Amino acid sequence: MPAIRKPVRYFINKAEEYGAKRINLQDTLTFTGLKLDSFRWITHAVRSEILLNCIKDKQKFNAIAGNAPSNKLHIGLISRFLALNDFEKVGGEQFFAVTDYSNKYQSSNETAEFIKDILALGITPKFIVDSKNNFDNRKHFFNVSSFITDNDLNRRYGDLKLDFKQKISTVNAFVTMLIPNFTNGNETVVSTGLDDYSFHSRFKHVFTRMKKSSFDCSPFAITMTRVLSGLENYKMAKKSGEKAIYLSDSKEDVIRKLSKYNPKNLPKFSESIYYQYLDSVSAEKPIIEEVSKLYEKGDLQSCKEILADRLFVFLKEYQKKREKIGKKRIH
Repeated sequence: MPAIRKPVRYFINKAEEYGAKRINLQDTLTFTGLKLDSFRWITHAVRSEILLNCIKDKQKFNAIAGNAPSNKLHIGLISRFLALNDFEKVGGEQFFAVTDYSNKYQSSNETAEFIKDILALGITPKFIVDSKNNFDNRKHFFNVSSFITDNDLNRRYGDLKLDFKQKISTVNAFVTMLIPNFTNGNETVVSTGLDDYSFHSRFKHVFTRMKKSSFDCSPFAITMTRVLSGLENYKMAKKSGEKAIYLSDSKEDVIRKLSKYNPKNLPKFSESIYYQYLDSVSAEKPIIEEVSKLYEKGDLQSCKEILADRLFVFLKEYQKKREKIGKKRIH
């Protein structure tokens, strides 16, 4: 069954429905004398007081992101990973969970290649790779957490049931990978995207159940970066094809994809792909202001040309790093 595509606003509404609250990190950072513009990516959080208190008290914490090796990286994914660098500047120790509970990638080079993809972004985490070492923990945890029936899912989540069930195994693997590794007594902040709304909800159920089990683990803070629109009205995803900008795209790919983007209704600039994409690749403020003026004038061709140039500056730098890292052996 093909995935049901959803607009960006859908994920914002769902995240808030599941308990995520808007967060303003700039106030906390200003309080500490820090100004980190890239924290603008983070829009919502669950248990945000854990993160805010760590920053204010200059307390060390674990900062973790994660993904499965099967995911093809696109610019809509990277903000949740790059946030690890910002967390490091305010006391976070970087971790990255390579989460594929099925273990099917462990017999090939795909996990190593995926780790190289992540390193090329310029983050330097300690990698936690799902392996047979976690089998006993995971087996026990499946028994702990498999307590929601289909009737429960129908009653609670209705048409979201299928999407929700797909997340369950990922969350089980994710949590059981963290438990053996986080024994340093520090708080933990997990960096995710707004589109992981059912993942966040599952965490709530998981921790409730864990309190009644032999697992001793404090609740995490969960931060959520915004969701990018693809070159259509729906969020960018790994299977978006011509509607997504992948980190492996050439300049010709980017130009071709943008040339096909001709929406019937133009949103305000701050909600347009021009602002979203430029901001996500950390384009300089004067460039964003120039594109904003062209956008207001209706000169979309010039907007596309500038966007294509700036996207490829980012992609070319990434691809050079990836090629260099590609020659190294990952153990």
